[in-house]
Amino acid sequence: MSVAFVHVDLDDVWALGECYGFPVPEDERHWVYRDGLPRFVEIFREFGIKATFFVVGADAEQSLPAAMLRDLTATGHRLANHSYSHNLRLRSLEETAIREEVRRAHEAIHASTGIKPIGFRAPGYGISKTLLQVLTEQGYRYDSSLMPTPIWRSVSVAGWTTSQALRYLKPTKGAVSHVQRLPYFAAPLSPHR
Repeated sequence: MSVAFVHVDLDDVWALGECYGFPVPEDERHWVYRDGLPRFVEIFREFGIKATFFVVGADAEQSLPAAMLRDLTATGHRLANHSYSHNLRLRSLEETAIREEVRRAHEAIHASTGIKPIGFRAPGYGISKTLLQVLTEQGYRYDSSLMPTPIWRSVSVAGWTTSQALRYLKPTKGAVSHVQRLPYFAAPLSPHR
C-alpha cells in the first residue's frame, strides 16, 4: 500500500494577477473556486482521496469560496493557511506584517468555516526564520512551504556545492525566483524540524 499526501494551493486568479501584475476581469477573479475546485472535488471523490487545501484568507471572506470551503470540510478534507493576500514576498516583510498576514488568514478561515488551521504554506514557497517564529507563536503545528526534490540530489552527485549552483543559476534582477531557495530543495523528504 502506498501512502501519499495530496495538497492543493487555492491561489485564485485575482491573487495571481496581483502577484504578477496582470489585470483580471471581475467575472474571472474566482475562476479557481467556480471552475477548478469542483473538478478537484469530483476527482478526489471518485478515488476516495482526502486532501489538504491551502486557503488564501481574502478568499475565505467571500461568500462563494466560503461556502465551498465549508463543503470541503464537511466531506473530510482539511484546510490550511496560505496567508491573507498571497504576497509572494511574504518572507521578506517586516515581522509585524508577516504576523498580520498569518493572523488575518487564520481568522478569516475560522470565521467562515469554524475550522482553526494548524498548517501553513507560504506563497511562492518562501520561508524565513521570522515567518517560522510567527507560525510557532501562533500555534501552527506544521509548515509545508519547502519543496524538497530528488533533482537536488543530482546536483550534489554532480559535485556542485550550493554556492556553485547559486552562481550558475543566478536570478535576474528583480525576479521572484525559487533559485534563492536552492538549499531548501535539499531538505529531507520526510517530516522534520
